[in-house]
Amino acid sequence: MPSIDGAQAVGHLHVNVRDLGCDAYFSSPHKWLLAPKGNGFLYLRHDVQERIWTTLASSQWNNYKDGMFRLMQWGTVNQSLLRGLEAAIDFMNAIGRDRIEGRVRELGSYLRKGLSEVPGVTVVTPMHPDLSAGITHWGVIGFSGRQLQDELWSRRKIRVRAGGETVVRQSTHIYNSRAEVDATVEIARALSTRAAAPPR
Repeated sequence: MPSIDGAQAVGHLHVNVRDLGCDAYFSSPHKWLLAPKGNGFLYLRHDVQERIWTTLASSQWNNYKDGMFRLMQWGTVNQSLLRGLEAAIDFMNAIGRDRIEGRVRELGSYLRKGLSEVPGVTVVTPMHPDLSAGITHWGVIGFSGRQLQDELWSRRKIRVRAGGETVVRQSTHIYNSRAEVDATVEIARALSTRAAAPPR
C-alpha cells in the first residue's frame, strides 16, 4: 500500500492527496502548520479503509459502516489539542497557502544561494526550486553537524538540528527573516575561514 510520510509538507507546501495518488498520508501538524504538539492526522483513501485494523479497544472497533469512526476514540479525545489544530489551520488560511509557500520557497532559496557562495560550505539540498523549498541541509568542512548546531545557537540563537555527521538541517518558515538568513551565512563564512586557517 503506497503511503506517504508528510510530516514536513503540510503548512509548508500545497498538498493534494488525490493528486499524489497515495493510499495513505499522515502528517505532524506541530511542524510547519504550527499546531500544538501531540496533534496528527491520517488520510486513508476510501477503497483501502476496510484493510486497516484499529488498535483501539472500543465498542465500535469493527464498525465498517461509519467511515473511519472505528479508528477514533471520542471518549478520551483531547479537545485542547483539537482546538489548537483548528486555530492553526484558521491562522494559515488567513495568510493564504500561496503566500506561505511563496515566502517559504523565497527564504529557502535565499539561504541556499548565500551558503553556496561561501568557500568550504557544502549545500546538500538541491538548488533547483522544483526539488527544494524550506528545508536546507548544509555543512562546513571541518565541522560536525553537532558543532555547527552549537555554533549557530551560541553566536546568534539560530536554531538548527544536526542532520548527520557533517550537516545541519535548517528550516526557513514565514516567521523567519532575511536578516536571520544573512546571519547564518555570516556565521558559516566565519567558521569556514577559521577551518581554512593554517595551524599556529
